[in-house]
Amino acid sequence: MKLSILIFLFFGLALNKVSAQNAFRELVVSPDDLIGGPRINYMQGKDGFLGLAFNLGWHETGYLPLKHVGFAIGSDIKLSNSLLMAPKITLEYRYLVGIVRLTYLYYTDFNRTFENRVSAEIGFSLLGFADLTYAHTFGFNNDPFNLGNDYFNLTISFPLIMKGL
Repeated sequence: MKLSILIFLFFGLALNKVSAQNAFRELVVSPDDLIGGPRINYMQGKDGFLGLAFNLGWHETGYLPLKHVGFAIGSDIKLSNSLLMAPKITLEYRYLVGIVRLTYLYYTDFNRTFENRVSAEIGFSLLGFADLTYAHTFGFNNDPFNLGNDYFNLTISFPLIMKGL
C-alpha cells in the first residue's frame, strides 16, 4: 500500500514538473523568427583570411537564443601580398551555446588555378551573434595554394532583418 502511494506521488510530481516546464517554455519562447544580415569573419590558421557574407536563418528565441538553422553566402580573402579569394556557401545549426557549420569554398587566384574545399566547423556561440569555431578543411586538389587544413574562425553577425513568422 505504501509503495503504491509513493509510486503515485512520484509520477504525479514528475507529470506536474513536465507540465510546469511546458508552461514556462510557452512563456519564454517566441515563435520562429526570420533573421538575416551581414556577417564578418576572421579565420586564422597557416594563413589569415578576412570574410564578408550575408546570412539568413530561422531563429527560435526566448530570454536567450535557443536554436538557429541558417545559411550564408559570401567570400573570404587571404590577408597577404598575393590575391587569393574564396567564394563560399555555408549551412549552420546552432543550439544554445553550440554551433556546427559546413562550408563549401572555391579558392582562386584568378590565374587559372583553383581549389575546391569543404570545411567542417564546431564551436561556441555567444547569444547567437558572435561565434568562435575550430574549422578543418578537406581539399579535393593537391593544395596548390599551400593553405593548411586547420583554422580558428571568429564570426560576428549583424542582424538587420528580423521578422516573426
